[in-house]
Amino acid sequence: MSTQRIILITGANAGIGFCAAKVLSSSGENHVLLGSRSAEKGQAALDAIKAEQPSASLSLFHLDVTSDDSVAAAVKTVERDYGRLDVLLNNAGIADHLRLNEGRKITSREEFNHILNTNVTSVYALTCAMEPLLKKGRDPLVLNVTSTLGSVALRADHDNPAATVLYDAYRASKAALNMIAMQLRWEYRDWARVCVLCPGFVVSNLSGAEDIEYRKQNGAGDPVDSARAMERIVRGERDAEMGCLMNAHGGSTPW
Repeated sequence: MSTQRIILITGANAGIGFCAAKVLSSSGENHVLLGSRSAEKGQAALDAIKAEQPSASLSLFHLDVTSDDSVAAAVKTVERDYGRLDVLLNNAGIADHLRLNEGRKITSREEFNHILNTNVTSVYALTCAMEPLLKKGRDPLVLNVTSTLGSVALRADHDNPAATVLYDAYRASKAALNMIAMQLRWEYRDWARVCVLCPGFVVSNLSGAEDIEYRKQNGAGDPVDSARAMERIVRGERDAEMGCLMNAHGGSTPW
């Protein structure tokens, strides 16, 4: 059996997930399952990493977190090929569509429910489905990628710099995701580490191509820094902060 950590990263074909796959697969300590809903985009991401880092240890892993059939197939694949899962990095997520140049939100009931399903329900369902494999893992870890926009304390502070940021559905989903993580942290307390990490305001495709340009124009950081923070958590360097809303740069944010 492989001595490498087996790490599944959802939504790893672009943005923060892609950088996490790149960073974590560059170490001989890990083998990364590059989760992607699109096989074509996933393969392109894997090829890009391999082109830059030929020794990277990773493989393409087809997974649509919103599909029960896809999740069930993913569990069978991990069981068959690895027999365990050491790290589940729940990164896949979406946000409200905005007219960024007009600063107003566009969120219908359907879109709101879609965001909650992707960011909360699907994370919970996938984690529960992978639970038997995580129990077989070595120092198992569940890491949910969240956001300080999900902080109720900061949302209540009208003087906070993020007070004018919209994303109603996204904010609500990340607040719920935080609770799910802390609930699972209690349930898994005897055998696994569970935590949340805000990657910070970095360049990503959270709301599509338009969002990438918007972020670049507004001082967004490098998602590789977020990936490095994830690597430190995987290695156990921030275990003392497991019950906090951790930030990529260090420290935590009020719930």
